[in-house]
Amino acid sequence: MTSKLYKSVKVAHISDLHFGWFSGISEDKIHACRKSIIEFDPDVVVATGDIGFFGGDWEFKKARKFFDSLPFEKLVVPGNHDVLDGFMIPKINPFRKLRSFHRNLPYRDEITLGRLHIVGLDSTTFFALGRGHVDIDEFDRFSEDKNMIKCIAMHHHVIAIPGTGEFNMLSNVDKVIGELIKHNIQYVFHGHRHKRMHFRLDSFVWDKCLNNPVDIFTCGTTLAGRKRGGDPYNNYNRVIINTQTNHNSFSCVNMIYQPKLKQFVPRDSGFKI
Repeated sequence: MTSKLYKSVKVAHISDLHFGWFSGISEDKIHACRKSIIEFDPDVVVATGDIGFFGGDWEFKKARKFFDSLPFEKLVVPGNHDVLDGFMIPKINPFRKLRSFHRNLPYRDEITLGRLHIVGLDSTTFFALGRGHVDIDEFDRFSEDKNMIKCIAMHHHVIAIPGTGEFNMLSNVDKVIGELIKHNIQYVFHGHRHKRMHFRLDSFVWDKCLNNPVDIFTCGTTLAGRKRGGDPYNNYNRVIINTQTNHNSFSCVNMIYQPKLKQFVPRDSGFKI
């Protein structure tokens, strides 16, 4: 993959699929999502966690059937629901569910597409399941090559999502932000709170001298019935990152599911930076 020249990289960002009981998924939605992503023809599908609902093998196997129907590179990371042992009960064996996740969903957690380097981080933890926690050593996976455009994909959020009933962030968010600055990471993809948002953090926000701002893409739930924060739509992001410049340059369109049409359509005209 690294030998190919990319003028831009197309990312289909999906999240919080929640394959399983009680999650409000329909075959119509699954079919519409598959069709919409294939029409977009992305270079990579990035799935930012909560692939299942209770973290069961059969949930992951159903998710795999969906992922395997998408003829693209896939980067998939776990979410808090992927490591549950029962109805909202944290994992008793810290590694059992993760082993099942990786066994049934053997996709990439890191990918390089031309100048774009995406690293998937596991933000699940036994001690802060809802908030999440990132092992800082994971940032050492990034190349020191200053010519690379760096992105991370994880489940939990570094910025509070308004209107979702939860304003706490990663338990070690201060250290994570420090690593974003240190490694000049320009893009972050995440899910978790079932609401679509975009944030741009720059030197003014952090009172730091950044080489580039950090654009954070939050995806709502792509397939499940539970929405938050007044956003009534299942959705996913179509992000096209310009890799011909060192500065942040991209377009983003949020695709929403319309039940009457049984298809995903653009929420609006999107935005371009």
